[in-house]
Amino acid sequence: MRSGPNKKKRRGAQKKPASRPSRHTENKSQKSGPPKRKPAPREKQNSSSIILDQGPLVLTGRHTCEAVLRYQPRRVLHIWLLEGAKGLDVHLKLAQGVRRPISFVDRAELDAMAPDMSHQGIVLTVEEFPLHDMEALPRSDVPLWVGLDGIQDPRNLGAAARACYAFGADGICIPKNRAAQVTPLAEKIAVGCLARLPVAQVTNLRRAMDYARKEGFWIVGAEANGEADPWDVDMNQPLFLMVGGEDSGLRRLTRENCDQIVRLPTPRAVSLNAADALAVFLYEMNRQRQKTQ
Repeated sequence: MRSGPNKKKRRGAQKKPASRPSRHTENKSQKSGPPKRKPAPREKQNSSSIILDQGPLVLTGRHTCEAVLRYQPRRVLHIWLLEGAKGLDVHLKLAQGVRRPISFVDRAELDAMAPDMSHQGIVLTVEEFPLHDMEALPRSDVPLWVGLDGIQDPRNLGAAARACYAFGADGICIPKNRAAQVTPLAEKIAVGCLARLPVAQVTNLRRAMDYARKEGFWIVGAEANGEADPWDVDMNQPLFLMVGGEDSGLRRLTRENCDQIVRLPTPRAVSLNAADALAVFLYEMNRQRQKTQ
């Protein structure tokens, strides 16, 4: 007697999936409809809204845009300049050399394109930031690569890139997952330094460290509980400097794969921003290297 009702329930459960595909199909048709009708409303909007809706990245700021026009011109899709603005002669000349569309617009339109950033009279729409493999990172006479192990805030990524460029790093390495990527905000904070620095993106940071070691690099990790002070480390050799994230520092596998862990002694117990700590290490490295020149 009990088996009968059970069978009926099973038949009822089998009928429900049969009805789901039709409802699922209807939802798909409802979702796919609006995107097809979007182009018509876009034509009524101003040109800046069209650009933003179509997906290119938006860069702002005179230093950032000048660096991209000068060092990464292939990324540029469109140049937008504030009509009547002063101090943009260099940008206009570079823009004309890039041979991309140039538009002179009023402040309201530029403000609409970059509502959360100070554009300083210039906006670029660009393709994504170009990323490289480790093998493509350049090497100076005494090369320096910087690995950013799990930095989460794109502002810190931009600030770190700024320090790297200032103190002569050859390139930066970032993980593909669970880490900040090169976004327009990171480029804004870097004030053009990211456009000057090759950035390698890797799926496995430990393999990148193994590659660097085979290429003759000494791998140094920067952490609060390090075993040596920066001035006790010989930095006149090829270096791959690893800096950890804002909260947890170097990850365990990264720490274990370093040749040496260096601390940054401070007279007071306070944690430094990852980019600030990196700048101090890079300053010490630069000081040592200048002494031997």
